[in-house]
Parts: sequence; structure tokens; C-alpha cells
Amino acid sequence: MFFADRRWADQQWANLVRSSLDDAFRPDNGIMPIPAAGQTGLGNVRSGTDCEIQPGSQDLCFLAPKPNRGRRRLSPSLSYGRHRGPARRDCRHAAVVITVYPHAKSGEACFALTRRPMTLSHHAGQVCLPGGRVEDDEDALQAAKREYQEELGVCLDKAVYLGRLSKIYVYASDNLVDTFVLLEKEPLPRWNPDPIEVDEIIEIPLSALETLGSCIARREQSATISQVNSTRRGKVVDGEGVFQYRFTYPALQLVDCDGHQQQVWGATAMILAGWSEILHRVGKLLD
Repeated sequence: MFFADRRWADQQWANLVRSSLDDAFRPDNGIMPIPAAGQTGLGNVRSGTDCEIQPGSQDLCFLAPKPNRGRRRLSPSLSYGRHRGPARRDCRHAAVVITVYPHAKSGEACFALTRRPMTLSHHAGQVCLPGGRVEDDEDALQAAKREYQEELGVCLDKAVYLGRLSKIYVYASDNLVDTFVLLEKEPLPRWNPDPIEVDEIIEIPLSALETLGSCIARREQSATISQVNSTRRGKVVDGEGVFQYRFTYPALQLVDCDGHQQQVWGATAMILAGWSEILHRVGKLLD
């Protein structure tokens, strides 16, 4: 009976998520609809409903398969890159956001990543989700929205809340990260990025993640996941020497809305892989 109840709850939550997405991207809005993996239609989802899901509803992590294969496949093997296991009791708290919106030119469902400037002392040059530290006077969702506006110059006050993904602990920066998924039903205003924090805004079509989620669920090899060779150099502690070692790490190779290939690795890749599995499962539950 427990499994039947869980299946029903998952089905209802999938209906809510797909209803919100369908409402924003339905054809009569002039916007390209989001295809569900393995689907030709939207099944029993009502078209054109205004379904706003508020914080406190069932989180999206309930739709994530157990175990989360995507996160494991994208997890670095080196200890300094560990993103699994318990967080320290006094670790920092951060929040990031995946905001799905219609692309300004094509109308295709997409979301924004940012490339950090090479001048930053931490994670320079990395591709990441908009977000940052949770301050003492705010909750994680407020922090994610605030950081999005500070980094990209776009306010998310009218965005529909779809849910929250499982927390992830980033060992290298000692951050316990919350990830929220929001939906904007209209194309976003013109970007106004902060040049100190953002070197480039990268728009990724949601369809790329749905394809990835399908491959992960079937345990198939995907051209989206690759192993990258890298070399790290540094100085010996309490000495004059230097050291060098070579290693590989998994990364996502995603094609952005402009047709350029973008490499995403680390915690951001793990978060997106987990989100891709949820997108795939939503489609399967509605088959």
C-alpha cells in the first residue's frame, strides 16, 4: 500500500509540474512546448491551467530516483572535489536557482548559467548556476532570488515556484547548497549582469537535459558526459619545491541556445544531472 500511495503522490506532483510548464509554453502563447521524454503528447495533464506551486509543497527531490545515478556519474573522484557525504555542522549555507523561461528569440524553454570571471579568487572561469551565500536575515529561496538579481539584473518576484532539489555539500568551498526550480512564463527582460561576478551568460535549452536524463535512466552512454584530462600544479608546503599531478574529472558537454558547446563540471554538473533525471521521470509518470 505504501508504494501505491507513493506512486499516486508522485503522479500528482508530476501533474503539477507539467501543468505549470505546459501553461507557460503552450502553442497558443506562441511559445514552443516542452517535450516530455518518451512522450508525443501531454497525457492527462490539463492544458492552459494556472498552477502555481508554493513553497511548502512536496519538493522535487521526491521525484528523484534512488540512487541518484546522475549525481554519482558527475561526482569528482578526488577528495578535494567530494560533493557527497554529510556536511560539517558549521558549514556555510548557499542557494542557487534554475529558472526556466522562454528564450527571447526562439521561444524554446531554457535556463541560464553564468561563467565566472578569471579574476575571481574562487572558482574562476567555472560555469555555474546563479546563486550565492544565504545571509542571516533571509531564507534560502530569498537568497537564491536575490543573487539572481544581483548577478544577472533580473527580478524573479513573479516567478512560479516549482520545487527544490536535494541538497548538495560542496567540500571544496564548505557550502551546503539548496537548489530551487522556478518558472517564468514570459521571456525575461534584458540581462544586466554584474561584471565583477559574471563574465558570460549561457542559455541552455531544457531539451538538452531531458535527453541526458533519459540516457542516465537507461544507464546508456551519453555524448553529453565526458572525461576531461587536467593538470594541477602548486607549491610544496614549507618548502621551495613545486608539485604537479594529472587527473581526469567528469563533465557535461551542453550545447547552448546559440549552438556553442559549453563544459560544465563539479557541483553544477551534478545538480543539472539530478534535475535531468527528474525531468525524465516526470515524462514517464505522465505516459
